[in-house]
Amino acid sequence: MKVAWLQNTWTENLGSAWLSAVLKSKGHSSEFFIEQRGWLKALKKYGPELIAFSCTTGIHCWALETAKRLKKEGLERVPVLMGGPHPTFYPEIIYEEGIDLICRGEGEQAVVELVEALATKSDTAKIENIWVKRDGRVLQNDLRPLIADLDCLPHPDRSYCDKYSALKQYPYKSVLTGRGCPYGCSFCFNAELRSHYQGKGKYLRRRSVEKVVEEIADLKGKYGLGSVRFVDDIFTLNKDWLREFASIYRREIGLPFTCNVKPELMDGEVAGLLKESGCRLALFGIESGSERIRSVILDKKLSDQEIISCASWLRDNGIGFATFNIIGSPGEKLRDALATVEINQRIRTRYPWCSLMQFYPGTKIYRIARAQGALEDGGEGGKGPKVSGMTYFRDTQLLQDNKAELINLHRFFVILVKFPFLTPLILPLIKLRPNFLFDLVFLFSYAYITLRRSEMGIRKLIWLGFRSLPLFLK
Repeated sequence: MKVAWLQNTWTENLGSAWLSAVLKSKGHSSEFFIEQRGWLKALKKYGPELIAFSCTTGIHCWALETAKRLKKEGLERVPVLMGGPHPTFYPEIIYEEGIDLICRGEGEQAVVELVEALATKSDTAKIENIWVKRDGRVLQNDLRPLIADLDCLPHPDRSYCDKYSALKQYPYKSVLTGRGCPYGCSFCFNAELRSHYQGKGKYLRRRSVEKVVEEIADLKGKYGLGSVRFVDDIFTLNKDWLREFASIYRREIGLPFTCNVKPELMDGEVAGLLKESGCRLALFGIESGSERIRSVILDKKLSDQEIISCASWLRDNGIGFATFNIIGSPGEKLRDALATVEINQRIRTRYPWCSLMQFYPGTKIYRIARAQGALEDGGEGGKGPKVSGMTYFRDTQLLQDNKAELINLHRFFVILVKFPFLTPLILPLIKLRPNFLFDLVFLFSYAYITLRRSEMGIRKLIWLGFRSLPLFLK
């Protein structure tokens, strides 16, 4: 059985990569296709028997357009599957034209069952996690239990790196050591996903240190890595795991790495273990400089002092840090957003990263905004809530009188954090209408941050920028 995985971004997609690896381990063919010149011809030549998209909210818009296009380009008989966060939380998307099946939740076992049923022309109607559109009706199936032992999975399929030299030449590769997060931030999917899987197994799971190191050693030997990017929601959740990792990773791998940490869990020992194992950059979420916004709206029980202490521990151990910030929460005033700038200035954030709030279906923040009448909605169709293309850097669905000010502040966020003395000059500009010049300020400032943070080199950054610019401008 031939399965084609489609995407429109030049980035690693570990979800698809893991599913592809499992399919290949069962003897099926699986190949990745990134949208570019000539890609449709290559897809047809491959002759897929199943076309699949892994979609977050936003990317699903491109996937829907592409699926409809493929149905008109000679691939009308090939079933189209959509998986990932968007169909998991908004399964109604299956009613959209071009989509034949969706996969909700973890897909490794479900997709194998689906592909084998298609290969043998067996019935696909009762496969857990899979919804099937058939003769105008949608057959819905419950979620199966979570995969208890992540070590049973093969390493993610990185064949896209061999196919696309631009991805192969990235100086780092992304690695996931576990699944799940115990916290309930209102803007995140984890709390809702935990409720979906209630009674279906342990939500927090971690791969063994040995398996993680084995995967990285393989990547290091094959691609000559310069660094590793751990993409777990929180890399430092388990101190015992981190102690074992620090010793083995330093000895067996010895590459610098980046990871996500949580200020409430940071202390001298954790910072020391990160330093010992080779962490060069830690990333953590501040989200808002207003404790009221953080606590009441974002459900992030984090104090200013915990943020300041985390930054201090990292700095004392020679570890750089980047912060995640969000502008555009319901009820956010300009002074709240400026407080986010100020706390980043105070802790001297090396790489300030700021997004505009996106209200993803299924999240608590989405329900809060709708209850307040502060959400611009795309109607009741499969596309769900109105989203700004595929990017949280372009716009927000927030309906609020000060929306333009918040968007302008977002455009100048990096400059305000890195150059506080410019604040008196920039604040009057925030009162103006958003415009293309402000967009350029944003693009150049974030290009600088990305260049410094990723260590990918200016030539590759320019190439990636040109590839990604149409997505920002949509």
